[in-house]
Amino acid sequence: MLAAAQTVRKLRLHLPEPYDNAHPAPPSPYVDHQVSDERKDIGVIEIGFASALTAREFWESEGHRETIEEQRRHLRSVGAFLVTGIYTYARDGVITTAGLRGSRTAELIERIGAVHQTRDQVIRLFMQDPHR
Repeated sequence: MLAAAQTVRKLRLHLPEPYDNAHPAPPSPYVDHQVSDERKDIGVIEIGFASALTAREFWESEGHRETIEEQRRHLRSVGAFLVTGIYTYARDGVITTAGLRGSRTAELIERIGAVHQTRDQVIRLFMQDPHR
């Protein structure tokens, strides 16, 4: 079971509403937004690990391989996407360091503790209206 694995820090199941072909999104002229029956019903499992290395070790482990037969009973197809960073660009209507400077720069500022890069006099240099 995935949730019981010691290296799994977070496991969340997302079950979006099935896609409705009667109401295509986004509505665009001359674009076919019809989704086949097998792609209308989807679910997403979000699994969090301490690092990309921990994730890769887990996917190669016997513990994960033991879950595959059970997965086949419930899933028609699987696609995996490794995401190594999650960034918030605005929080509660206020732009974050990632939103202002970009995700890589914000990550570097955070990692090295460059507090001077988060002070108002520096932030104003990146704003259209520096008097805000």
